[in-house]
Amino acid sequence: MKKITKIIFLLTFALASSITAPAQWCIVTTAIPYSTDMPGITNVTLNTINRTSLPIENYPNNSYVNTGMSTTLQVGQTYTISITHTRDAINFPTCPNHIRVWIDYNHDYSFDDPGETVVALNYQPYGTSTASFTVPATATAGSTRVRITAKMSDQCGHSIPTPCDNPPDPLGYHGEIEDYDVILTSSVSINDLTASQNNFILSPNPATTDLTVDFNLEKPSQVAFNIYDVIGKRIYFVSPATKSSGTQKISLKLSDMNITESGVYLFEMILNDKKSIQKFIVK
Repeated sequence: MKKITKIIFLLTFALASSITAPAQWCIVTTAIPYSTDMPGITNVTLNTINRTSLPIENYPNNSYVNTGMSTTLQVGQTYTISITHTRDAINFPTCPNHIRVWIDYNHDYSFDDPGETVVALNYQPYGTSTASFTVPATATAGSTRVRITAKMSDQCGHSIPTPCDNPPDPLGYHGEIEDYDVILTSSVSINDLTASQNNFILSPNPATTDLTVDFNLEKPSQVAFNIYDVIGKRIYFVSPATKSSGTQKISLKLSDMNITESGVYLFEMILNDKKSIQKFIVK
C-alpha cells in the first residue's frame, strides 16, 4: 500500500511539474524602498485613467504597484500622458528623475521590443512631466500592459531605467513602478462618433474637393484632427500641434485625407484632449 501511495505521489508531482505556468509580465522584486521619502509617482493621467496615490504605496515591501486600472487605446491614435512624480527632499533634493513608459504592443510579456519604449524623458525636475505617443499601426489588438516609472537619474549615480530592473541598479531602485492594463482596438464604434458638436464649422458641406475648418480658441491649445469613414475606421489624422488663441481657419484637400469616394464621413477635432465630432458629406 505504501508503495502504491508513493507511486501516486511521484506521478502527481511529475504531472504538476510538467504544467507550464501562465506567462506574465515581470514583477520587479529588486525595487526595495529605503524610505517613504524616496521619489515616487503620485498621479498618472492617460485617456480615461486619472489615478492619484501616495508616492510609495507598498513601503517597506517594494516600489512596484499593479494598479489594476485599465483604459482603451486605439491603434493609430495619438495620446497624451502626464506623470506627476516626487523627489527625496531630505537626502537628494536636487536629483532629477528619469521617466519611462513602456507598452507591450505585441503581447509577448516583454517591454524590450523596438518601439515599446513610448516615452523617455530624462533629467525631469519633480512635478508633472507630459509627453505624447502614437499607438503604431503594427500593434496587436487586445488586452496588454503599460508600465510607468519615475526613478532617480544617473546624475545621482543610478542606472538608466529598464522595465524589469535587469541588471539591478547597483545603488538600489530609487523610484516607483506602476502597471496599468490597456486594451488596444483597431477601430472605433460608429456609435461613439455620431454626437454633433458646435465647437467648429465645416464648409462646404457637402464637399467636393476641399474642406475648411473654422473654430475659435480662447487660449493657446493643442489641436489634433481625425477623419473616420462611416464604419468607424480612421482614414486620416493630424498630430497634435499648438495653435495660438483667436480665430482659426484650416483648409484641407479631400485627396490628401485619403477620401476618394462620395459618402458620409466624420470629422473629429481634439482640443487639449477634449473631442468634438461632426458629420460631413462628400459628393
